[in-house]
Amino acid sequence: AGTNGGGGAGIVAEKKKGMSKWARRKAQFLVMLFSSGYPLPRFLSSVLSFFVRLAVNVLGHTLGRVGGGDGGGDGGGRFRVPTLHSSDTWSTKNASLVAMSYLLGCAARGIATCPMEGYWAPGIRRALGIPSRFAVPLVVCAGMPYRGEGGGGGG
Repeated sequence: AGTNGGGGAGIVAEKKKGMSKWARRKAQFLVMLFSSGYPLPRFLSSVLSFFVRLAVNVLGHTLGRVGGGDGGGDGGGRFRVPTLHSSDTWSTKNASLVAMSYLLGCAARGIATCPMEGYWAPGIRRALGIPSRFAVPLVVCAGMPYRGEGGGGGG
């Protein structure tokens, strides 16, 4: 019983240890790089973000010319490099995709929804206690539709 329990505890301890130090550093670097340098102070992250985006744009332009495109003016070479936008643009696109799924899911269950924009984001952040580093890309209201007096359609 002593050897079996000791061996099992060692395996569990190894599994709980998680990533190696190198893998953890690599993950932290990639998060910093692709989130516009979030953990860094603002004055450093802006510079880092600018140079990463510049390097990717130059690389994409260079590879587009080297790829021997058809001369159509779109840089249509063989090599494609992903475009990098600001983290606000990326988060807004992703939030919009999630909102679309939410709207469709609500519609399938008979719940009325309405996406809104043109609101005062700082007021929403303050009312809901959202830190200023997060964006509020859109607001979606949801509720049961009005059925009228007879329970039929609203008209």
